[in-house]
Formats: sequence, C-alpha cells, structure tokens
Amino acid sequence: MDKNSTKIIRESPIFVRVDDVGCDDLPNIRNIVAVCKKTKIPVILGVIPGHLSDETVIYLQRELQENWPYLIIAQHGVHHIPHPGYTRKMEFSLTELVDDIVAKLLTGKSILEKKIGIAVNWYIPPWNKYGRNLISALEKIGYEAFSASTRVPFRSNSLINFPINQDVIIDAETGKIELDPQVWLEETKINLSKEGKSGLMLHHHLMDERHIRTFKEWAVNCRSYLS
Repeated sequence: MDKNSTKIIRESPIFVRVDDVGCDDLPNIRNIVAVCKKTKIPVILGVIPGHLSDETVIYLQRELQENWPYLIIAQHGVHHIPHPGYTRKMEFSLTELVDDIVAKLLTGKSILEKKIGIAVNWYIPPWNKYGRNLISALEKIGYEAFSASTRVPFRSNSLINFPINQDVIIDAETGKIELDPQVWLEETKINLSKEGKSGLMLHHHLMDERHIRTFKEWAVNCRSYLS
C-alpha cells in the first residue's frame, strides 16, 4: 500500500469507494475514476479477486502506472458469495476459524497481487458485514487498512479504518439510486458537519448515464471542501 495514498485519504474530508469491481460495467468505473481525477477526490476501488476479468486487469494496470496517489486498490472479499445459513449477507461466518479465514483471504490477495502487480493491503468486507474473526485474520496477515460502514462498530489494534457513511441507493431491493445531486450534496454536508468526513459508497454496476452525471455534479460541487 502506498503510504502517500493513505496519508491523502486520511487527510481528505471526502473520499469515494466503488464496490464490486471485477468484471461488469468497466465503462462506469472508467468514468467514475476520471471524475475523481479531475476533482482530486480520493477513490478506493473494491476489487473482487474471484470476479476479476482480464479487461479489468489491463485497465487497473494502466491506471496504476500513472502513479496517481488518489487511487487505492482494495480487496473486496474473495468471491463475494454469501455464507449459507445467514439471514444477513456476509462472506465469512461469525464462528469461522481465524486460520480458515486467513487461508481464504490469502488466496484472494495472491490473485490480486499477481494479476495487478502491486501489494494489496486494504480490505473491504462484502455487504459491509463482518465479525471479530475476520478482523483478527486481517491483523494476522498484516493488512493495513479497512473500510466498512460507520453503522458497524469497529475495533482493531493495527488496522486503519476508513468507513463509508453515505450510500446513494434508496431502495436496497431494486438498487434504485437517488438522482438529485443536491440530495447527495446535502447528506455530504451533514456528514462533514457531524463526523468531519464523508465517505461515499457507489455500486458502479447499478449506475447508468444519469447516475454518472449526478455523481459528476456532486463531485464538482464538493471541490470547495478539498482546499
């Protein structure tokens, strides 16, 4: 992990996190990253190792070659498949042994690092759900940073936490996204006022051209907070 990138995202009042990066809707990812580059808003890409396509690999490699410090690659689970028998989705069960989780995490980590060609030490749990044993496994391997949600209590002796606190999906069942950029902006202002930081979560595969335009308008309006 680039220490400079960690410093930038720690000091920035606003950052964007794009989940489920792997094989779908690469044009949306390109557009989101392009907007972040233009507005200098840090962006974390949550990449699913088990879904990583060759096309996405090539794109990520090219972006990383530019050495743009506002771009961070995070491991987003391993296969992003919910553990059976749970009413709420999570990839690892609450009782799964730490060493078993370690083995699975390392499999995903190895895939990302070999394909993309960088060290990956950031982790995003699928569905923002996790238990103590996952944190212990991440600590044991030596991951350095973590991002889930401010709604879930977080405790770790070694992981730096960058939680998201803004989600523009207004209907979890349908994936419907708020289209009014002023609504986005007002929630960002509230988060900045209450918490001093706003982390915006996007699911690129649920977005269309209208959502990208809304995101761009939101980002342009947020530039004043970055100075």
